[in-house]
Amino acid sequence: TFATTSGLPHPSSNQTFASASGLPHASSKTTSHKTCNIPKTGDKNFLSEFYSNSRLHHIATWGAEFKSYVSNIQRSCDYSFPGREKLRQVHVENVLKVG
Repeated sequence: TFATTSGLPHPSSNQTFASASGLPHASSKTTSHKTCNIPKTGDKNFLSEFYSNSRLHHIATWGAEFKSYVSNIQRSCDYSFPGREKLRQVHVENVLKVG
């Protein structure tokens, strides 16, 4: 017997189940599983494909692009920030109201 208290087979059993009915397939030994178009780790381009498609790669790339963008803005800046004085004024007014 391979039933557990949950009514499911023990993980070490070789029996596969149909997803909808929960019943065993008639020929569990001959069941073929379709493979996805996921690159195999043995492929010569696996690492380059993995890194070029990973979220971490995209985040790091965007981070580098934004750092470059900010650096370019800072280099070309005349250090005039029109909204800065207005923010200081609002801050001072809020401090005076609270204080």
